[in-house]
Amino acid sequence: MTEQSQDFEMWAGEYKELTIAILKPDGTAEDLTGPATVVWVVKKRPDKSLPALVSKESGAGAEVLAPPTAGLVKIILGEADTKALAGTYYHETEGRDTAGRPFTPTVGYLVIQPSAIRG
Repeated sequence: MTEQSQDFEMWAGEYKELTIAILKPDGTAEDLTGPATVVWVVKKRPDKSLPALVSKESGAGAEVLAPPTAGLVKIILGEADTKALAGTYYHETEGRDTAGRPFTPTVGYLVIQPSAIRG
């Protein structure tokens, strides 16, 4: 089940942790045990031909929270991830279940405000 309009705002270069609930179409938590994977990206707009400006994946900035059967993922944004960005961006999460089937649990827009201190 895709959660749309998962919009949020932050300032360039700040540290931020996002918690994303990965849900099945019936609304129950996706079991993230084993080979299930999660990828979270930020792009200028929703266009697969554009490069990701920020990318986090399982084990590299996207952490499955315990217990994995709860379907929760923490996305960690460090200073370098957004320091050079300002404006409105599209973000999307893709999951793959233990059978390798893709699904999109969240999409939305991220507004990054310029910082007078960082950047």
